[in-house]
Amino acid sequence: MPVKTRTVHNSDAPWMSDKLKRSIKKRQRALQSGNSSEFKYYRNVVNVERKKCKAAYYDNKIKSLKYVKPRNWWSAVKKISGMDTITKLEPSSNLHVDDLDNLSDLQIANKINDNFLELLQAFQPLQFTDLGNDSTSNSLTVTELEVWKCLSSLNPWKSSGPDDFPSWVLKEYSIILSLPVMKILNSSYVENKLPPIWKQANVIPVPKVTPVQDINQHLRPISLTPILSKVAEEFVVNKPVWSYSWLFH
Repeated sequence: MPVKTRTVHNSDAPWMSDKLKRSIKKRQRALQSGNSSEFKYYRNVVNVERKKCKAAYYDNKIKSLKYVKPRNWWSAVKKISGMDTITKLEPSSNLHVDDLDNLSDLQIANKINDNFLELLQAFQPLQFTDLGNDSTSNSLTVTELEVWKCLSSLNPWKSSGPDDFPSWVLKEYSIILSLPVMKILNSSYVENKLPPIWKQANVIPVPKVTPVQDINQHLRPISLTPILSKVAEEFVVNKPVWSYSWLFH
């Protein structure tokens, strides 16, 4: 195949084409040379070609966005408006708290974590009561088909939790993973035990305002739990009350 050279500028509109660029160059040369008749001709050519390019771009890229998820719609809007490349600032640069000065990143994280935990001290832990788990015949069970449907409907963009198991892997290979996941879930339901990793979460402090001057008022904790723990909870919801004993272990 012959090698072709194409110059792309960051300021180019997303509907820009090579034909439109060539017409714009001819229009500019005619303007610089002072040829008014040629300039008017290429000015009309540019206007017609630009309308065609915009219409084609709308039909190919924009029209279908009316029927997709808002995430895809906003991604296209950011791309058109030139907001794709956004530099993210260092999280610690937004912290303007006197108590956190001269502390390492680990000490800052522990300080924020302690402040989040203070709000939970007033809560009393729930006491486990026997809810009929003496008979394994009444234990919650799921089928391989149910697990496959749940895994295949996962959002691949969801962040993983402490287990570092991405949701796109569970979704992409749901046919293969539905059987082992089914066995893990059923064993968990029968034994009324929750795997320890499913009880953990990665807590991320998200600023409500910038800069952050008060940890308790200006930070909101967002918990990222393992994807499989969310899958297990999906089957527990709307089940008989005995099934909730699984959550206490």
